[in-house]
Amino acid sequence: MMQEWFQKAKLGIFIHWGVYAVNGIPESWSFWRGQISYEDYMKQLDGFTAKHYDPEKWAALFKEAGARYAVLTSKHHDGVALFDTKYTNLNTVKQSAAGRDLIAPYCQALRQAGLKTGIYFTNTDWSDMDNLSVILDKSAAEIQELRHHKTDFGAIQGAVAAKSKQHPVKDPEAEEAWARFMQRYRGEIRELLENYGGVDLLWFDVMMTREGYSWEADKVRDMIHSISPQTVINGRLVGAGDYFTPELYIPLRAPEGPWE
Repeated sequence: MMQEWFQKAKLGIFIHWGVYAVNGIPESWSFWRGQISYEDYMKQLDGFTAKHYDPEKWAALFKEAGARYAVLTSKHHDGVALFDTKYTNLNTVKQSAAGRDLIAPYCQALRQAGLKTGIYFTNTDWSDMDNLSVILDKSAAEIQELRHHKTDFGAIQGAVAAKSKQHPVKDPEAEEAWARFMQRYRGEIRELLENYGGVDLLWFDVMMTREGYSWEADKVRDMIHSISPQTVINGRLVGAGDYFTPELYIPLRAPEGPWE
């Protein structure tokens, strides 16, 4: 829900951080576009120690710069959560060298510095087999085989999306897979809202699906507001966000309404 502070904030900080920092490669997209295999990408978990992580220093720097809020990637499309979640073992607590929750100290440091707390959370999860089985229209075994190699998953997904627009097919197994994925997706959002002392801004990103499978964005927004009415939602909860987030271009004219 749009808040007055956001419209007056002017400057926010966006932090992209995850296991991809180990090898310094493009986050998630490197394996999605076949630059590296999924398996090799995930080997970075063993080197992700977060030993230099200092959220108090971050917060002090943000405040000195004049920022009013910050946003940190709690989970990018690679599916690696930087927080302790019961919905997947693929998180920094259970499967990384860091061995701990990295979102909690970030939230605490921002609040202590008097900054608004923003959390980025991907919609699409390229490690979630149920999510992938729908958007790639492939079985778990087929996906596992593709993960051994440098595979252009993006090309596969694009072809499936294009075909589904021309010939929508609703498959019972795919519907069940999508429902399971959506339950985990909503569950992780709920965890972020309930377990970290309040979230001022939720920054969603990328809604990949295929014809006939809905994100039910209105229901997600209503769930968010039922838990945390003060939380601002960006426009990538498509059709249910509070403000516009242009990317990869600069608008020639300022968008109507709030934007970032």
